[in-house]
Amino acid sequence: MSCKIYFGIDVSKDSLEYHGPGAYGSLTNAQQEAMIAQQQKQIEALTAGLQKVTAQIEASKPAPQMVFNQR
Repeated sequence: MSCKIYFGIDVSKDSLEYHGPGAYGSLTNAQQEAMIAQQQKQIEALTAGLQKVTAQIEASKPAPQMVFNQR
């Protein structure tokens, strides 16, 4: 048994809109393609933001230091 569920997320500065299963059924192919292209741009922007934050976290980590045990 196969079940496909698609959830779209429209992320803008002031709103977050969820499109549940079946929301794409009433859209034309052109509308679906435009929505997918927009979502791809959003994914790329979010990915770039995550990479930037990850780089900042890595840069803020202290450098490893050698510890000498003198006996």
